[in-house]
Amino acid sequence: MKFVLLEPLRGIAAIWVLLFHFQFSDAFQRTFPQLHSVCKLGEMAVPMFFVISGYCIAASARSAIRKGESAGSFLHRRMRRIFPPYWASIAVVVALPFVIEGIAALKTGHYQSPSPHKLNYGFLKYDIAEWFEVVTLTRAFVTVPGADQLQLKFTTINAVYWSLAIEVQFYLIAALAVHFGRRFYQVMASITLIAVPFLFCPVAKFWGICLPYWPMFALGIGLYGVFERGWAPSKFWGESSRRVGWLALSGLVIATSIIAVAQWPIHRTTFAVLFAVALFGLEGLDASFRRLLAHGATPVRRLAEFSVFLGTMSYSIYLVHGRVQFLAMQGVRQVFAEGTMAFDALSLILTIALCYPFFRFCERPWISAPATSTLPVERPTSDPRAVLSDARVSG
Repeated sequence: MKFVLLEPLRGIAAIWVLLFHFQFSDAFQRTFPQLHSVCKLGEMAVPMFFVISGYCIAASARSAIRKGESAGSFLHRRMRRIFPPYWASIAVVVALPFVIEGIAALKTGHYQSPSPHKLNYGFLKYDIAEWFEVVTLTRAFVTVPGADQLQLKFTTINAVYWSLAIEVQFYLIAALAVHFGRRFYQVMASITLIAVPFLFCPVAKFWGICLPYWPMFALGIGLYGVFERGWAPSKFWGESSRRVGWLALSGLVIATSIIAVAQWPIHRTTFAVLFAVALFGLEGLDASFRRLLAHGATPVRRLAEFSVFLGTMSYSIYLVHGRVQFLAMQGVRQVFAEGTMAFDALSLILTIALCYPFFRFCERPWISAPATSTLPVERPTSDPRAVLSDARVSG
């Protein structure tokens, strides 16, 4: 079923990751300590991405099965969607340190080459084998000295790449399920049963396999299956489902805020369950959101369209924000003093703006699937009113 609200939610998740990685000034932290705590819980955006991805991949896979599409064709479409922008992001990540130093040299008159001894510039010491591991995302399976977390295997180039390695494995399993056609949900349920014990094996999270993270995907798959059978708030309660949607939204915001401010430890899978439950209720607001996009008052409609647009380019934001933010900060230093809230705000805005060219030229050309009448689809247009969700992480 169409679930347009997934798009702004994906945009929120991408911005939350950006806020998580951004180093806020002391002034901001002192003035807004609770808000800063919420920003620093941004690692929970990855479970959001995984649940949404599970939903959207299930939608795409079920559509492929109904159309008689082969598993190979399905997998090709998914890989075509994720890898070209990913490879382009590698080029951006590698080039940016040199660009930043070059711009600095225009002011100082002295060019200082990026140091390979800096953790984030460790790629300057990669050999051919290591570059192959990064390009193919197989670095997730390699033992990297000092990397006691999966993301640390990619920190020497771009830490967020770890989730793409997990996502690709999920695509492979989804393609296998497409091959089995009408037994799609049986295959997915079997994988889920296999994956559950890995939740209780913390060391498995460092192996690079997707099974410890699979339950988060499974929540999205299950949610799509529930909706596919017509078990949705809009079917159960009609117009009253809007109240359920608002209750789900407010509950998610309040629960997340309490967890952040109280600094309660929360497992990613636990947060994924919380988010999936909220998503079920939010379905009751989806029809209202679609009407808002089509016929809402101009100021509110524009805000809704912008939220959808952020979701449209969420993959691009996710891929390059960690490095683009330093270019943005370099520019903002010429206007505002570092350590001020004005510096923080303008740096974040400029970071998002700088992600747009990457989306326009490196991601959007690969968004090219015809719309279907019943499922989230990839977008051939950037018009938010015509946009539905496709299947990707951008975690």
